[in-house]
Amino acid sequence: MFCRSCRPGCPEPALAPRSWTSRVPCLDQAMTSVGSPDGTRDAAELAVWFGGVSVACWFCCPFWTLVCFLALPTGLAGLVRARVEYRASTQGRASRPRAVAGGVLSLLGSVAAVAYLIFLGTHPDLPAQG
Repeated sequence: MFCRSCRPGCPEPALAPRSWTSRVPCLDQAMTSVGSPDGTRDAAELAVWFGGVSVACWFCCPFWTLVCFLALPTGLAGLVRARVEYRASTQGRASRPRAVAGGVLSLLGSVAAVAYLIFLGTHPDLPAQG
């Protein structure tokens, strides 16, 4: 069983009934933006945006205790998205430099958030912990 919208080797979701096979989206294709006519080159490359947000939060907001709870989820989402985009770049559906840049930015924002949480945990005398 294969999906009908992708390459011949793409497996169809195993739990989908046979009546759904024509409507089941292929999970191996890149996510496309809403207005794109085709899914080849107009993929929504979001890894750089997630990574940029996770890093920019540290420079824009002085309340780092609150920032780390925003930067960590956006950084992790950016890492996941960068991996998806990097895999799509091997087939020519996404830009490899943008995927790598998004992964690096996301990793930087996530590591900064984890480092700050470790810093807060090792310094219980700070007023941030209440």
